[in-house]
Amino acid sequence: MGPIVRLRAWLCSTLDLFFPRHCLGCESDLVGTESLVCGRCRVVVEQRNAQRCARCASEIDAARRTRASCRTCRDVVFAFRGAVAALRYRGPVRSIVLAIKFGRRAEGVEVLADRLADAILARRTDRRIDVVVPIPLHPLRRLVRGFDQAERLAVAVARRLQKPCVRLALRRARATRRQATLRRAERVRNVRTSFVAGWLAFRVRGRRVLLVDDVMTSGATAQAAAAVLLAAGARVVIVAVAARG
Repeated sequence: MGPIVRLRAWLCSTLDLFFPRHCLGCESDLVGTESLVCGRCRVVVEQRNAQRCARCASEIDAARRTRASCRTCRDVVFAFRGAVAALRYRGPVRSIVLAIKFGRRAEGVEVLADRLADAILARRTDRRIDVVVPIPLHPLRRLVRGFDQAERLAVAVARRLQKPCVRLALRRARATRRQATLRRAERVRNVRTSFVAGWLAFRVRGRRVLLVDDVMTSGATAQAAAAVLLAAGARVVIVAVAARG
């Protein structure tokens, strides 16, 4: 161990005594050079991605590997062409997402961005898109949270993929109830007509769009947002989410 590494470890240990850091995934104290998540949670976050449906990103049985639709989406017509998800929305991953959203731990976006970019590159989806667009929060909700987690995730992923990010291609026309509190049919109704084209929607015209959000459960939000982008002239929309519920 070199002198610089030893010095860094000593500084981290000293700072931890006075300013203890907590894991985004389990709230345990971080020690030494652990950053944002502890070793145990990092094992979960960095585990190999599950086999997923190419249309809706739901997990599918590895014994039935296929690019066709899975049982979750085989009777569903999507506006988007396909979907990529990096992680399961459970355990430490769910805690990280909630810490970012409601705990103002915006730095956790980088953890999710790393994994989502890896999943996109593994699927070679980066070769099929031209621009990255985030699913936006309503301005009032953004004001309460202090930032838009999907926007920060989209910017971080676009940087890793070396693609332009268009942050104002979509706009929330009205505030909606939290999707997590609703059933599937209610989620569809809740987000219907909630998105409109934003000031920079012209930048998606004729282009292939990667639509980014932190979590997808029913797909209703992604469906509504993708439909608006297609109406604005996008050639195709592919959804990418850090976690799939």
